[in-house]
Amino acid sequence: MSKRELNADEPRREKQDYDVRYGKPPKATRFQPGHSGPKRRKRKRSTTVGMDVKKGLNGKVTVRNGDNGEPIKMTEREFAVSNLVQRAMKGDMAVIKLVLKLDRDADLADRAVAAEFQEWPTTRQVVEFTEEQEKLFQDLNQFLESAQGKENDTDED
Repeated sequence: MSKRELNADEPRREKQDYDVRYGKPPKATRFQPGHSGPKRRKRKRSTTVGMDVKKGLNGKVTVRNGDNGEPIKMTEREFAVSNLVQRAMKGDMAVIKLVLKLDRDADLADRAVAAEFQEWPTTRQVVEFTEEQEKLFQDLNQFLESAQGKENDTDED
């Protein structure tokens, strides 16, 4: 007999009109009620470079604080900005220009959003700086003026 023994109570199956094999299941079990066929997978949405960049910049990283070595969690966007500011403070002229441009663009964007919601302050606020900060701003201003003077000299040639 076959591998499976037949019980006396179990009726014998009638001979089928076709061979049951791989890709040809028995007709009785072919289509079960409520199942219309294979499940379709949801198509993966194509992404743009901008979407990939935003996704990457929103990722979290853990960095050690330089002061006390304590780990800090921040987004990759915050990490990139802090690195840019550090490089600008070291005197990299290209990075200084980039940081100032980004700051100006962010300020304009903030003003546009605030104007929409009318939350922008109408009066000027006075900010007090420490002597060290004042000295740093003066040094930075002198550096920028000297760099602009050098650029103007090279442009005239």
